[in-house]
Amino acid sequence: SFSDLHLSRPLLRAIDGLGWEVPTPVQAAAIPPALAGRDVLGSASTGSGKTGAFMLPVLERLLRSGPAGSGGGGGGAGAATRVLALLPTRELAVQCHTVTVALAKYTGITSALAVGGLPLATQEAALRGRPSIVVATPGRAVDHLRNALGWGLGDVEVLVIDEADRLMELGFADEVGELVAAVPRRRRNGVGGVQTLLFSATLPGTAGVGVGGTKLDALIAAALHKPVRVAIDARAAGDLSGLGDPGGAGAPRRGLVALPPALTQEVIKVKGATDADRQAVLLALASRTYTRRVIVFFAQKKSAHAAHVLFRLVGLPSAELHGDLPQASRLASLAAFTSGAADFLLATDVAARGLDVPTVAVVINADAPRDGTAYVHRVGRTARAGRGGVAVSLLDTTVAAERRLLTALAKSAVPPAAPVVARSVPGAVVASWAARIRGLAPAVAAVATEEKHEWAARVAERELAKAENALLHADAIAARPARSWFQTGREKAAVKAATLAASGF
Repeated sequence: SFSDLHLSRPLLRAIDGLGWEVPTPVQAAAIPPALAGRDVLGSASTGSGKTGAFMLPVLERLLRSGPAGSGGGGGGAGAATRVLALLPTRELAVQCHTVTVALAKYTGITSALAVGGLPLATQEAALRGRPSIVVATPGRAVDHLRNALGWGLGDVEVLVIDEADRLMELGFADEVGELVAAVPRRRRNGVGGVQTLLFSATLPGTAGVGVGGTKLDALIAAALHKPVRVAIDARAAGDLSGLGDPGGAGAPRRGLVALPPALTQEVIKVKGATDADRQAVLLALASRTYTRRVIVFFAQKKSAHAAHVLFRLVGLPSAELHGDLPQASRLASLAAFTSGAADFLLATDVAARGLDVPTVAVVINADAPRDGTAYVHRVGRTARAGRGGVAVSLLDTTVAAERRLLTALAKSAVPPAAPVVARSVPGAVVASWAARIRGLAPAVAAVATEEKHEWAARVAERELAKAENALLHADAIAARPARSWFQTGREKAAVKAATLAASGF
C-alpha cells in the first residue's frame, strides 16, 4: 500500500482523493530509492503511473525539510525553487502540473507551470513568487532562466527529466544540457548537489545506437550519479524497431518495445487507398463501430484538421489536437475530450506520448506511424493501468513501410498478447461514405474560406493590440533589458529536422 512507502499523511489523503488504491509497480520500485536520496533511472510502459513515481517522493522530501522560509514547501521570504521537472511537450507539462497540484493539495507546497504558448508575464510573476516546484518545457525554462528577474536554479535540490528519449528526439538536448549545468552539481562522493530522477521509454542497453540513444547516453552520464535502475513492464512485444524507416534493415535499431498487455490490435487493409478512401473508412468506423472515447492519429496537421471539419459536418462530436493550434485551443480540445463533450480526439503525434486521458476505449491509426516506437506510444493511449483497449490501424500493403509494419505487428503478438485481428469494412458502406464526402465538398470549401477570413481577422487584431501596447508603454519597453534567446525559431527547426533525418525518419 502507499502507507508502506512511508509517505506523510497529507500525501496519503491526496492519494485517497485521487482514487489511487495501491502503488503501481513503477511507483513501488522507484519511490523508496528516491526517498533515500538516490538518483533514479527509470523505464516503464505507458500508463504505468510514472508521474506519481517521481512526484510523490519529491513532495515527501519537501514536507520533511520543514516549513516555508526554512527550505520548506510554501512561498514567502526565504523560499526558493527547489524542484525542476522537465517534460517534452506543453500538454505533458500541463498534465504533470495538474497531478502535482492534486498531490500537493493538503501540503501547502507551491508549484508553477512554465511552457510556451502561455503569457510570459504571467509566468514570470509566478516564478517571482519562488514556487517550490516548477514544471516546464526546456525551451521556456531556459528563457526564464536567462530573462526572468529574481528566478534561478541555484537552490534546486531535485531535477526531474521525464520522457527523456522524446526530449532528445525533439532536439532539446542543448536546452536540457544548459539546465543540467545550471543546477548544483553533486560532488564525486555523491554528497550534496541535485538529485536527478530520469524516466525514459528506452534506456541504454535497449535504445540502440541511433542518434536519440547517443544523446540519451550523454544526458544520463551528465545528469545522474550512480543511479538506481528501475525497469518495469519490459515484456518484449516483438521487434518493432525500424518500422517505417526508409533505411529498412540497415536503419538504426531502437530495440524491443512493450505493448500494453490488455491491448487488442486490429488491422484494416486499405490497398492503394487515397486520402478520400481513408476518410471514408474512418467515418464508417466512427459512425458504426467505434463511436465513443476514440483517439484518431494522423501523420500531418492538415489531415487532422480536414477530418475535424468532416466530423463536424456529419454530426460526429470531435476535437482536434495538433501543432497549428494555439496553446489555449489545445487545452480546450483536451478538456472537451476528457469531459466527454467530444467523442473523438483527432490528433497528430503531439498527443501520442504520455498524455493520460481517462478511459480511452479505442485508438485508430488513420495514417501509419513513422516507426515502431511511435506505434507503441500511439496505441498506449488505451489499455492503460490494466484496462482493456483496442488499436485499429489502416494500412496500405502497397507501401513498403506499412507492409513491414503489418508483418511486425503480426510477429509482435506473442503470448500473453492476443493475435492481431484483420477487420473489414463493408465495401458498400465505404462507397456510401465516399459519395457523401464528395457531396460535402462545397461545404468543406465554405468552411475553409470562413477559417481563412477568421485567421486574417485574428492576425489584424493581434497586430493592432501590439501596436497599441507599444505606444502606450513605449518608455517601459525601451527601458527593458534585451531578452536572451537560446535559439531562433529557424535554428530550432533546423536542429529538430537534422535529428529526425539522422534517426532515419
